[in-house]
Amino acid sequence: MNRIKYFGLLTIIFGSIILAGCSAKVYNVENKEIIQEVDTLKVKDTILKAGLSLGWSMYEVDNNTITASILLRGHSAITTISYTDRSYSINLIKADNLNYNKENNSIHKNYNSWIQNLEHTIDALLEPLLMNNTLIEKLKRHKRINYYKIKKINKKNIQNLVKLL
Repeated sequence: MNRIKYFGLLTIIFGSIILAGCSAKVYNVENKEIIQEVDTLKVKDTILKAGLSLGWSMYEVDNNTITASILLRGHSAITTISYTDRSYSINLIKADNLNYNKENNSIHKNYNSWIQNLEHTIDALLEPLLMNNTLIEKLKRHKRINYYKIKKINKKNIQNLVKLL
């Protein structure tokens, strides 16, 4: 009898540990700064492209807000992405089957991974736009380089041009 109680107690303890390990504080992206100013249309297009490439459904709500939703293996989340030409934010609206606790601000850790992947993809897609704008401005000011003769900007050209700058 004692063995059964002991085994039952161990099962409850291990089950609690496993469930506790699956939840984490909700990860929201708050006013993530876009380093160099790009127009709002490019920011919107980049966010839409990033979300769609990761399997999110993206819906434009207004000029500066997108609702993004994802459904994976029976788990779903809805977020709002607000943006300007200088920053963007990603905030959770609703989550189903992800152990979301609004009072404790906790959720299954997989949700946080989804948001971090979305954030990193947006940043990666914005970075070439920012680098190119910066590089173009430097090229226009540089005396040894005729910017208007450069037809194609690729990785090799950028490396060579950066050496000259």
